[in-house]
Amino acid sequence: MVRAQTVVAVLATGALLGAGGAFAANKVLVRGGNVVDGSLTGRDVKNGSIQQVDLSSALRAKIARIGTGSTGSGAQGAAGPQGPPGPQGPAGISAAASSRLTAQKALGTAATELVAQDSATGGYTGMATIEVAGTEMSPVTVTCTLTIGANSATGSATVAGGQKVTIPVVGAGVLDTPGKITLSCTSNAATGANASGATLVATRIQNVTTDGY
Repeated sequence: MVRAQTVVAVLATGALLGAGGAFAANKVLVRGGNVVDGSLTGRDVKNGSIQQVDLSSALRAKIARIGTGSTGSGAQGAAGPQGPPGPQGPAGISAAASSRLTAQKALGTAATELVAQDSATGGYTGMATIEVAGTEMSPVTVTCTLTIGANSATGSATVAGGQKVTIPVVGAGVLDTPGKITLSCTSNAATGANASGATLVATRIQNVTTDGY
């Protein structure tokens, strides 16, 4: 609809005046009632000529609300089904084994094996403790050796009759092929000491540095 007070300049073709062929132009006031409903289209409206103030208050309020609504959030959906189990991973490189001396052994000048562990190829660290009891009045020196591959570590102590000592030994080495990790002891005398107990814990690890052994 056209606003009631819109003035449109209408050129009315008049009768030719005189021999000069001039015509008269009159201004005609067009009101809303003079416009047939549906006769005006977008082509009849100048682009940019309609401002927001020309709109109804209800329409302006509706435009203002566009894009200002709050963000909604729906309820959390149900948990999905559990997926199938993945393939089993490779065996870890680290493993530990513990061995103990199960019977008392007499120690002499020849090496006496106390504990031996069958072990796979790889690098190892070993920790051992040996309990030694003296059997003679004269003190004797006992030396115990932990052997891992080409490397060995030793610990020693002196014990007299009626005494008990504990000898610790810590070592590391590499087995290039499957083999044994062994713990053995000797004495500087043919008699005079017994190994009453021993424990060996060997741990397989990925990298071993054996500098100093």
